[in-house]
Amino acid sequence: MKPTLSKKLQDKITRIEENFDHTELQFMADAIFEAAACYWLGLDEDDFCLQSSGGGEMLVFGGTNRLRWTPWQGFQPDRSYCTPSFLANFDRIGPVPGAVVKGTSPA
Repeated sequence: MKPTLSKKLQDKITRIEENFDHTELQFMADAIFEAAACYWLGLDEDDFCLQSSGGGEMLVFGGTNRLRWTPWQGFQPDRSYCTPSFLANFDRIGPVPGAVVKGTSPA
C-alpha cells in the first residue's frame, strides 16, 4: 500500500526530482526487468514480456503467467493467470529474487 506523505516530504521529493539525472531511471528499470525474468528461469521463456506499465506505479510481466511489480510490494503473481509450475517458481524465489544467481535455474 502506498503511504501518505507529509507536505514536507513531498516538497523534498520535488526538489530531488528537479535535480535527478533521469538516465539513472533506465538502469533501475533494467534491474527490475532482469529481476522479473528470474521467475521464468527453467520455464517457457517465450512467455516473458512486459505486458503493461499499469499507469506508472505498477509493471505487469508475462503472457500466460502474469507477474506484477510495485515499489510497495515487490513482485507478486496474479495467481489466477499463472500455471502451477510458475507459482512453484515464485513460491521458491519469493517477492525479491536476490537469491537467484544470474544465469542459473532456481530449481
